[in-house]
Amino acid sequence: MGSALAFARNDSTVAYAVQDDGPGVTADERERIFEPGVRGSAGSAAAAGAGLGLALARRLARAVDGDIVAESSPSGGRFVVRLPTGGPNTDAAITR
Repeated sequence: MGSALAFARNDSTVAYAVQDDGPGVTADERERIFEPGVRGSAGSAAAAGAGLGLALARRLARAVDGDIVAESSPSGGRFVVRLPTGGPNTDAAITR
């Protein structure tokens, strides 16, 4: 399985997009897979796990006014992480 990483930045946000050519995420699962304990149907049999990684990653990103989303892709899975480049919430989260 192959994967690709893309990076973009502007004055207030940095974004990382990760895409692979695996089974992908169905449209009806794109939000549910961020809930603790939920795993996508395509990955459930493929690898061990508890379904906590995406839930924790989204919680951390949102704690600093960012986000992680699963997006539609012509092939495979695509996740985009957006984080602020600075600001009061980011500084407070880093110093805790």
